[in-house]
Amino acid sequence: MTHRVLVTGGTGFVGGALVEALCARGHALRVLALGRGPFWRPSLGVEYIDGSIGDAELLKMAVAGCDVVAHLAWSTVPASSNASPERDVSDNVVGSLRVFEACVTADVKHVLFLSSGGTVYGPPEQLPIEESHRMAPLSSYGITKLAVENYVRLFQNDHGLPYTILRVANAYGEGQNPESVQGAVGVFLRRASRREAITIWGDGEVVRDYIHVSDAVGACVRAIDVGPMNEAFNIGTGVGASLNQLVAAIGRVLGGEPPRVERQPSRRYDVHANILNCDKARRLLAWEPQVVLDAGLARTWRWMSSLGGTMPPRSPEQPRA
Repeated sequence: MTHRVLVTGGTGFVGGALVEALCARGHALRVLALGRGPFWRPSLGVEYIDGSIGDAELLKMAVAGCDVVAHLAWSTVPASSNASPERDVSDNVVGSLRVFEACVTADVKHVLFLSSGGTVYGPPEQLPIEESHRMAPLSSYGITKLAVENYVRLFQNDHGLPYTILRVANAYGEGQNPESVQGAVGVFLRRASRREAITIWGDGEVVRDYIHVSDAVGACVRAIDVGPMNEAFNIGTGVGASLNQLVAAIGRVLGGEPPRVERQPSRRYDVHANILNCDKARRLLAWEPQVVLDAGLARTWRWMSSLGGTMPPRSPEQPRA
C-alpha cells in the first residue's frame, strides 16, 4: 500500500535517506525543511517546501492531503542542547506540538516520530536497555525528545492521533557531514584520514550502539508499512562499541597506523554506556539490523573517499565526540 507522506526535516542526514527510500517504494512525498544538508540532493517527484515547523500556517499547507507524517525535524544536537534549553523547547517541543495539531486538523492516519534511543534513557540500570527502562535523560536534547514522545501520546489519547515512536541509536553512514560537531563515526574517519588527532572526552570507554543509516531508515519504512502501533520501539544493533574500539576499527578500515588520539575531561551529560535491546522491533515490526559496524565503517569510508575535494567547510567548532 502506498501513502502520501510528509517528511519534516527531510533534507538532513537521516531525513534525506528516508525520502529516497520511500520514493523507491512508490510513496508520494512532500518535504518540509528549513535549510539543506551539505550532501542533500533533491529526489525526483518530491515536493519540497522551505520553512520551519514553527510556522503553523505553513504546516497546515504541508500536511494537507497527507495520510502519514514522518516527523524528523530537530534543531539541536546532544552536544549543543544544554547551552540553550529555552531554544530547544521553543524550536522542538513547541514546533512538534504544531506538527501534531496540524495532523489532527488534517485527519492524518499515522505519525512516525524519530526519538533518541541514545539520550532519553540516561544512565542505564541494565544493558541492553529495553523500552520499559526508566527515563532519566541528562541532556536537554534527551529531555525534549522525551517530552515530544509524551505529547504525541497525549494527542493520541485526546484526539485519536495514531503514532509510532522509534528510539534510534547513534546513526552513522553515507551522507552524514564529517565536518560537523555531531556524529563520532564521520568525524573520526575524516580526521584520521587527514592524520589529525581525534579528540575524545574522557577515557574512551564510553560505549554506544552505532546503527548504519540504511538500517535506521529500514526501520522507518517498515514502521510505515506496518501502520500505527501506538508504541515506542528501540532501533539499534544491540551491540556496543567503546570509543577506543571505534578508533581501532577506523584504523583497520584505513589500513594504516592507529589514529592519534587527544583526550579531554569527560562531559557530565555523557552516560557511560548505551546499548539498545531491539527485540520488540524484531517481534512486532519484523525488523532487524543488517549492517555490522566494520562493514558500515567501510561503506562510509568509500563514500567519503568518493567526495574528493567537494567536502564542505569545517564547522567553526572543533569536531569532537
